[in-house]
Amino acid sequence: MPILDIFFEKIEAERQEKIALKQVKVALNVKDPKEFKTLDDKKIILFPFEFSVDYEKQAKILIGGNVSFVEDKKRIDEIMKNLKKDREKERELMKALHNFVFARCSVKALYLEEQLGLPFHIALPRFK
Repeated sequence: MPILDIFFEKIEAERQEKIALKQVKVALNVKDPKEFKTLDDKKIILFPFEFSVDYEKQAKILIGGNVSFVEDKKRIDEIMKNLKKDREKERELMKALHNFVFARCSVKALYLEEQLGLPFHIALPRFK
């Protein structure tokens, strides 16, 4: 998978005085890509994303940015065309991007949750 890196542009975290949670909602939205740069026979496209952890309006974490993806010009043109018409054709690519972004953003969110004294949005491994 030719994912280059992730670039964060926005990281916000806030919490209210008291936290009495029943549910934590996690959302990830990877938007349509935009062409960024052409290098010889390769092209780089950026996939904007927004990751959020919502604590029932008592706290919120928001992380936004771009994931850079590099591939041959022909393949990039095919990806751009497919994503405009039918996202299902690029299902494997989108699944890999979602997994990459979710993993990187979850680590950032865990750090922020620890700093703000919030419950973690994912279960951590425990000894039994």
